[in-house]
Amino acid sequence: MPSKSKVMIVDDDGSIRETLTDYLDAQGFTVASTAGHQSALRLARSLSPDIAVIDLAQNGGGLALFLELRSFSSMPVIFLTDESEETDCIISLEIGGDDYLVKPCNPRELAARIKAVLRRTNVVPVKPTNLATGSSISFGQCHFNSSTHELTKASGETVMLSKGEMKLLMTFLANPKTVMSREHLLDATQNRRKDIYDRSVDNLVSRLRKKLEVDPLAPRLIKTYWGGGYSLTSEVTATSDVTVLSG
Repeated sequence: MPSKSKVMIVDDDGSIRETLTDYLDAQGFTVASTAGHQSALRLARSLSPDIAVIDLAQNGGGLALFLELRSFSSMPVIFLTDESEETDCIISLEIGGDDYLVKPCNPRELAARIKAVLRRTNVVPVKPTNLATGSSISFGQCHFNSSTHELTKASGETVMLSKGEMKLLMTFLANPKTVMSREHLLDATQNRRKDIYDRSVDNLVSRLRKKLEVDPLAPRLIKTYWGGGYSLTSEVTATSDVTVLSG
């Protein structure tokens, strides 16, 4: 996370704005705050924040502000909500919000959630899987034939991959040594928008590890990065039709 990530706080309560601003500033963030709907829109356009913290109950409506922000910005958003507004906050996650906290929130927890969201959203974008059909790809001590979908493990055993496992592996092969978030992998393998409750990618990674790792419980090829996602750790080369792939 950049040491001076820019945070925009939108809350009608001046004491909350002051408390959060002071704490986040001490944590190395650049913080700007406001109370109003229109002033928040102006601030977002002028500051271009890396992330916004929005009170759902702020004047003009937090959800309405979020939708207007989305018309010109893709910055992640964390919502602050009262317990009675939890249903609205779940709705906000369903339409693209990134996280929420129930007020009164602990500034330290908010800072930790901001850092976690920024780690997820600031990973390197996934490249398309443009491996040539019929090519034999080598990575680690494994080989993959993109035409037959056969994976030959380090032990010499050959296994077949499902369609989902193949798409996931080809995404890793096109992006070696790159940390890819669960959301990006979900989009690359299933063409779906991210869902905070969706763990299908984790299940798919687990199945793929069982087919290619020497010890799936201590994976060496596909590493997990807490708060980030997954990465293929090895170099990737093509042994027939295509040239060396770079990260």
